[in-house]
Amino acid sequence: MIKNRIIKHPGLAVISLVLAFIIWFIITNYRNPVITRTITGVPVTVLNASHVESMGLSYSLVAGHDTVSVTVRGNRSNVESLRASNITVQADLTQLISLDTSPVMVPLSVSVPGISSDSCVTNPRNIGIELEERVSKDFVITASGGSTKPANGYEIGVMTVEPEKLTVRGPNTLIDRIDKITAVVDVSNKSRSGVYPSVIKVIDRNGEELDDTKMSSLSFSTDQSAIRVNVSFYKVQTGVKVKVETSGEPAPGYQVGEIVTTPATISVVGEETVLEALSDAGNAVTITSGSQEVDCSGKSEDFDVRVDIRNFLPEGISLAEDITNVVMVSVHILPYNSKLVSLESQSIVKENLDAGLNCVFDVSKVDIKVQGTDDALSSLTAGSVQAYVDLAGLSEGTHVVPLRVTLPEDLELVENATVSVTLSRTQT
Repeated sequence: MIKNRIIKHPGLAVISLVLAFIIWFIITNYRNPVITRTITGVPVTVLNASHVESMGLSYSLVAGHDTVSVTVRGNRSNVESLRASNITVQADLTQLISLDTSPVMVPLSVSVPGISSDSCVTNPRNIGIELEERVSKDFVITASGGSTKPANGYEIGVMTVEPEKLTVRGPNTLIDRIDKITAVVDVSNKSRSGVYPSVIKVIDRNGEELDDTKMSSLSFSTDQSAIRVNVSFYKVQTGVKVKVETSGEPAPGYQVGEIVTTPATISVVGEETVLEALSDAGNAVTITSGSQEVDCSGKSEDFDVRVDIRNFLPEGISLAEDITNVVMVSVHILPYNSKLVSLESQSIVKENLDAGLNCVFDVSKVDIKVQGTDDALSSLTAGSVQAYVDLAGLSEGTHVVPLRVTLPEDLELVENATVSVTLSRTQT
């Protein structure tokens, strides 16, 4: 009876509910308490730019006002996991406080999932923007592969952009800073020609790309996603020989001997049909006599000529990437009845070398000029020549020493030869 009276007593029932709520509240706050946290680096999104554009103006954010801090108060379960990317901070340009201040201040609104707006505060509460005359300017878009590289054995040939021109609108001072606009295509490991999407990069006069804050102040006549680049890939052809035709006659009693080019071969690029035609023609590029680049008129000594090989490439062919356009042409001028012989440096006998020294020749081959009868010259080879250097009395360092040569019968040197050697002490 007493038990039933206690259970049915209305006052006791209310007290029980209150106690239960207090216990629940205490436990809940113990496990998931209310905390305050500040998140930094939250980006600011600008809304309704058209509001100031309708006044013939354009905006740019004051330096350092592109991000703000947001202080959030709420349950730990909601607040602890927050990141800057979870928070939305907006500056609505229709809410400009006053056009008479510089900079013009714009109030910020903040939204955080799971947190009421009353529990979120931005720092600062307002951001500053600069208003300037809004201008427009046309730029020709240039295409680039950036730092990406096509598939092995291929290079970028021709790149064309559609559309070719872009109108950029924005603040006067920012538009004046723009130097060029580039459509960058990722050509990594590609070899098939075609149309590829691009990423637009706006470059200022210092060669630096505009950051996202400055880009947000600009608008373009064509949506960036609609700009396409047509890329033609060229195949690389290596081992293309460089041939030389000379013009003019050497001095009386002299003739043109061996002609050496450095480099001896080059790499070129072009469409496959053009490269096939080059292969069918001997896979060679010729420095023609008609150009008079290599003029031997009146020469009685060896001479070198620098030639720009680009002037002799067939139509539709260009040098491969990183291939120098300069070819050094070395022309040997010989007396009549003479011959140029190249001796391997390792075949030269080293006489009287100090036992504690090592000898290294500075070149791999030494050229000597030999004259004599036609029969003797026709049978002359490098193997039939014996060469010596006398290193007696030489110490560590680099020395130019005479080359003594023993030749077969009926042959003699046109001129004395020397060779450079480096002597170094053996380390023990």
